[in-house]
Amino acid sequence: MTSTRVPLIAYAVNATLLLCHEIDSAHWEEWTLFQLPGGSEGFVAVHIVLIGVVLWGLILVDRGHAWWRWFSLLLGLAGVTGGCLHFYFLLAGDARFSSSFSMGLIAAFLVTSLAQIAVTLLWWKARAKKGSELLSPSIK
Repeated sequence: MTSTRVPLIAYAVNATLLLCHEIDSAHWEEWTLFQLPGGSEGFVAVHIVLIGVVLWGLILVDRGHAWWRWFSLLLGLAGVTGGCLHFYFLLAGDARFSSSFSMGLIAAFLVTSLAQIAVTLLWWKARAKKGSELLSPSIK
């Protein structure tokens, strides 16, 4: 086990912002933006799984589990992808997520996602240099 305090804080802050965005996305009916089937019920059902995965990742980061890096990178990449997609739609003229709060939230999770990816990769590299962990995860 290794100390993952900084990556844990980065993950927790980013997860909070992303999950708040998902609450905001229900207001804007995001499922219509991405043409997802199932309407609001399908949207909520998918989020049961997504929120579970995000919370499971938080536990893995906290415990310093060998898979924490992958969950951290996945959350960071999800935030970067989501942020870029939303800004693309805004620039294309879609009025959803155009409130200053929504745009601020998207910008915030885009920035924290990039920071989380950087923290994760730097932590990973530092541990690999010390020889205490392998670059590929092992099952513990």
